[in-house]
Amino acid sequence: MNILIIPSWYPTKNSPLSGIFFKEQAIALAKYYPKDKFTVCYWHDYSIKEYWKILFLKNIFKKTDKNLTTYIIKQNIILPNKLSKFIGGLDFILSRKIKCLVKLFKDANIDIIHAHVSYPSGYLAMLLSFELKIPYIITEHMSPFPFKSYPFIKNNLITKYVSLPLKYANKVVAVSNALANRIESFGFKRPIVIPNMVNENVFKPFKSFQAKEFVFFSLSILSKQKGIDILINAFARLISLNYKVKLVIGGDGAIKGSLKFLAKQLKVSQYIQWLNYVSRDNAVKYYNECSCFILPSRHETFGIVYAEAIACGKPIIATKCGGPEDIVNEHNGLLCEVGNIFDLTEKMCYMIDNYEKYDSKIIREDFDARFSQKIVSKRIFEVYNQVRFNRCVE
Repeated sequence: MNILIIPSWYPTKNSPLSGIFFKEQAIALAKYYPKDKFTVCYWHDYSIKEYWKILFLKNIFKKTDKNLTTYIIKQNIILPNKLSKFIGGLDFILSRKIKCLVKLFKDANIDIIHAHVSYPSGYLAMLLSFELKIPYIITEHMSPFPFKSYPFIKNNLITKYVSLPLKYANKVVAVSNALANRIESFGFKRPIVIPNMVNENVFKPFKSFQAKEFVFFSLSILSKQKGIDILINAFARLISLNYKVKLVIGGDGAIKGSLKFLAKQLKVSQYIQWLNYVSRDNAVKYYNECSCFILPSRHETFGIVYAEAIACGKPIIATKCGGPEDIVNEHNGLLCEVGNIFDLTEKMCYMIDNYEKYDSKIIREDFDARFSQKIVSKRIFEVYNQVRFNRCVE
């Protein structure tokens, strides 16, 4: 089988974590299905200020590693909104992109197009499907669905850039039941639910490690969505109850300064360690060195960090905000109400007092059965086979 994967964004040198899950999924599929061919095609965006950087670059860069080929296409310069609208806006840009895709893949014998996120890749996949008569599927990841900005919502309605790709897709996959429910609520057919995957060979328990103190670890982009302000308030209450604990916060973001100020106001700065940006490799270390992973998000479509934590055999505390409900169970952690400082404090107390109830081995086995690359790759490939079979029957 020959699969063309079109991600809506992808890791770059300046943004190594952007679309990392799309990349890791493509690599995993190629690994577990070596007799099949996988091609990833994405655009590298440049702003008008960076024009000089692309003057001497090839228009299309191709890299092949065994059965996985990657095409990086030099994007037309990202123009300011007013100028973009003047020359035709999104439809103008999309028409140029689809012409490029048709030219590139018209003789490539592609069997299925797999797009990640309904816009822009899902919309491009739909147009390419119409042009080349190839079925396509979409894996939706939007958090929350749909984004409130244009081109997703206009006049309080979902625009064609989101609705049409979902309507005409041969299969739609959502990464959690919460997201599937949300998509279905807009009148679309309920998607298949297949979670994001985590590399089980990278994220795993350190056999020899034993924590010297109880450590809560949190890792995220520091934005309002992630609820770190709620966490710091709950942690301050925990300290006031005379618990001897430490909080390690990894990640960077626009509100980091205000979060540090909050910790200072609540007089808990001395108990908090700030890590700044944490690479994927270093994340494994911090997961293993903590007692419990905690992230009280206000909303999550999935929540890959929770899955990474249980891959390392650690219990987790999350909120009932969408994705975590598919991850947390009685064996691996606790769920609390969104935005509830008191409930979060109570769950943190319970975790400390009942820590011996959480078995690292059982947590890891549960992860392997649900979120490992081996298991999730198999489920994705089953969807490919269904689409291919239906095409043959037609």
